[in-house]
Amino acid sequence: MIISGGNDHGLALCSKGQIFAWGYNAGNRLCLSDPTDAAKDIVPSPSLVNTGNLTFSQVSGGSGGHSVALSCNKIVYCWGGNSDMQCGRPKSDYIEGGEPVPVYKGVTDGYDLDGKPGGDYLGNVKYISATSAASMAILDDGTGRVVIWGGNVENSNGGVIETPTYEPIWIIDQETQKPIENVIHITG
Repeated sequence: MIISGGNDHGLALCSKGQIFAWGYNAGNRLCLSDPTDAAKDIVPSPSLVNTGNLTFSQVSGGSGGHSVALSCNKIVYCWGGNSDMQCGRPKSDYIEGGEPVPVYKGVTDGYDLDGKPGGDYLGNVKYISATSAASMAILDDGTGRVVIWGGNVENSNGGVIETPTYEPIWIIDQETQKPIENVIHITG
């Protein structure tokens, strides 16, 4: 139903909520289920991502070699390259462990992995997007606010607006210094 990709990998989301990936896979950064494909540095055709029993409604591939997906419980998961903390974890070459990891809540209200309020993870999300060095999500809380995590976000003059963080922070209006609201779409 959805196809996305970064500069070195592709992703497909099927109607049953399964994710398939192909492309550059050193260290199994695509988190593939099949042990034969997981051991390959390059996977030329779609192979099932190891998501356990989770199903997903959205997927986005970043050109930084990472992937971000929204579970059917509205919890955000990431995997792959993490050199700029774009997977929501402290800096490393890539996320290890063989399966996507949930993103921490950062400045948002936390949710548990079942999508219920009160947990430690980024949830109640309606849309996600991956960039080269960061990931973003629009909240489904009636405000349309957006969070971002990962590498530096620079303005057109090259000045750093925000420092890298693995925990989501608000995208703010530079004039009001408040989170932007009523966002209906994001892309990276």
